[in-house]
Amino acid sequence: MSNSSVLDQAKKLQPEIVDLRRHLHSEPELSFYEHKTAELAANKLDGLGYKVKRGVGKTGVTADIGTGTTVAIRADMDGLPIDEATQKAYSSKNKGVMHACGHDAHVSCALAAAKILSGEKQELNGRIRMLMQPAEEFGDQEGKSGAYRMLEDDALAGVVPNEIAYDFHVLLLTHGRQMCKAPKPLCSKCPLQTMCSYNIEFISK
Repeated sequence: MSNSSVLDQAKKLQPEIVDLRRHLHSEPELSFYEHKTAELAANKLDGLGYKVKRGVGKTGVTADIGTGTTVAIRADMDGLPIDEATQKAYSSKNKGVMHACGHDAHVSCALAAAKILSGEKQELNGRIRMLMQPAEEFGDQEGKSGAYRMLEDDALAGVVPNEIAYDFHVLLLTHGRQMCKAPKPLCSKCPLQTMCSYNIEFISK
């Protein structure tokens, strides 16, 4: 599975990714209420042959394909309590809730990655675990985020501390290429702050 092959597949999936992102954008859900989003993700992953577990960390989803050394891919799902005023055709249908932080794009891209990887499962030398995380923006009544709740439900069993997890975040940049090093994770309410460090390269067109 070459880098160029993966990129070619991703380019072919672009219309599907855009359509899914716009659908999710129109149906945002608040932290720990991502029921429709989680079910959509779970159904898509199930259809791709992943072993799906629902209700992880309350409204989260995990999904595995393959066996052996594990690489995890994580996307957050929740929207923000904001009234959308963009007047786009796919603007939020849920009054007072908006995907203003890009989590609709995160879910869409993660599911596209899951689709590409499922098509290459014969070449996978290990296991892929998809982590669809609820409540990145706000915690529950105990102040615990979706990341904490998923960890409590063993979502990373077999992944840490010796294997790999990928996360990503969309970001609008004013320059074509930027690079920075963050002293700690760039995720709110991250339970792994003492364990993680990042070297991050931002590229945009």
